[in-house]
Amino acid sequence: MRKLKKQVVNYNKKYAKELTNMMLEFYNSDAVLHNIDKKNIDDTVEMLSEGSIYADVFILLVDDYIAGYSLISKTHSNEAGGIVVWVEEIYLKEKYRKNKYSKLLVEHIFNIYKNAKRFRMEAVKDNETSINLFTSYKFEKLEYVQFLKEN
Repeated sequence: MRKLKKQVVNYNKKYAKELTNMMLEFYNSDAVLHNIDKKNIDDTVEMLSEGSIYADVFILLVDDYIAGYSLISKTHSNEAGGIVVWVEEIYLKEKYRKNKYSKLLVEHIFNIYKNAKRFRMEAVKDNETSINLFTSYKFEKLEYVQFLKEN
């Protein structure tokens, strides 16, 4: 059996259309509590294409085919004493799930941000795949009550 070539690469504009499609799929899945406006996705992809100090996206390639992505937000936290990396989204196309490819994305994030003081993520309560992934990396469950105000 031939070994598949797997790599995580930095985003560039040539991935914009496929990234947009994957984000639409992600926000129409059970991994999120609600859909978002496509304009939000378009704005995010445009911001990423222009470069941003606040966010990064990494593309997972399997035999040079786009298999998934991870979207990262960065912030400073006084509590943490430095940079906090939020794993906003991890998405794999259906045919690439159950191959542990999401671990490649997580490990890439850890390598890129090795100086971060904290990593955070969130998952819907019944998303056992994400919960198992992050607990395998020793993420601890927080007991915070979150509040949200949108403008």
